[in-house]
Amino acid sequence: MKENKLLKFSIDDLDKVDTIEITDEQYEKICHWISINWNELKNRTNELELPFGEVVIRKNDSNNIVNDLTYITIKEGFRVITFLEDKNTKETIPMNIWDYDINNFENLRNDFFECKSCNYTLAVTKEFVELFSEEYDEITLKNNLRDLTDDYRLECVKMFFRILVYSQFNQQYIVNETRTQTKKVQSKKTRRAGKKPKIKLIKQNIIRINTDHIQSPTEEEKREYERRTFGWTVRGHWREYKSGKKVWIKPQIRGDKDKVEGKVYEID
Repeated sequence: MKENKLLKFSIDDLDKVDTIEITDEQYEKICHWISINWNELKNRTNELELPFGEVVIRKNDSNNIVNDLTYITIKEGFRVITFLEDKNTKETIPMNIWDYDINNFENLRNDFFECKSCNYTLAVTKEFVELFSEEYDEITLKNNLRDLTDDYRLECVKMFFRILVYSQFNQQYIVNETRTQTKKVQSKKTRRAGKKPKIKLIKQNIIRINTDHIQSPTEEEKREYERRTFGWTVRGHWREYKSGKKVWIKPQIRGDKDKVEGKVYEID
């Protein structure tokens, strides 16, 4: 088990990165739109470009609680970092880091559109180990680390590509706005001296996606693009209750367990 205790990426930097804010309902509609337009989209692969070097995707549920917070960069290679956000304290906690053996967007784009697998290295933070140690012993965690995180890794990357594809081909439905927020900044030295913290203004580009023109998928249509097999995997994920308690839902197989297709990278 590779544990990355010190991220090179500062958590504070999330406040400065362009952020896509989306709801579960909007994301479902995007998945549906891609599914029904998939044949056309495959023929337009070369038109897809990367409008940013790094981005944060913040996906909220119907109660406006963050259930997916993902940082993605392709500045020096393709890196995906996932976070938990505490509902009460709003503290952002890094969990997993995936580094892919791909160093340019064109190769990454082509591999995903052609449903090819990509090699990657996985690192986890000490917070991840602490949370999972409550449920798994050290040996079990070490031996099953990739299995515990792989479904979530795939879903994070598919989410990135689905949103990217939709936004590129529906730019009239993309809204950019600038959010300015204040943040207290104080060093240990000034804190010990009893001085007041400085107030810093931070500007951040927020990207919102309008999906009102897309008809909501039926339950059957959702099952079609989510599963596409007689048996299907359900990624491991965190479930947060109103009490603030977080529970890890283990990866599992539903449906016919003997007819589960092997995992491939696909965004349709």
